[in-house]
Amino acid sequence: MAGPWPETLKVDTCTFTFRRLKDEILFNPIGTVFKDNYSIASLERAFLDTIYLFPNYHFDNVSSLDWEKCFELAPMYKNKQMMKRLYAYHKNYAQ
Repeated sequence: MAGPWPETLKVDTCTFTFRRLKDEILFNPIGTVFKDNYSIASLERAFLDTIYLFPNYHFDNVSSLDWEKCFELAPMYKNKQMMKRLYAYHKNYAQ
């Protein structure tokens, strides 16, 4: 999970790890839907947050991603290495 500060919490048998996102990313509403009193990331926003925070993360299936939407959202991260990872995923998995 992403938050304004890094933290690990243990609740019963579950461990929750929060990774820090820059405020301009964390609080950017692009690619999210506000519902009831919380925001939910779109599939593409969640994918981009993950490749930004976890460079070596492996995805089993990215076939349902809207690659055009990914490339529209990606500039907000202002991260060249993440863009390289996005291009690599697109090259290897886009149909």
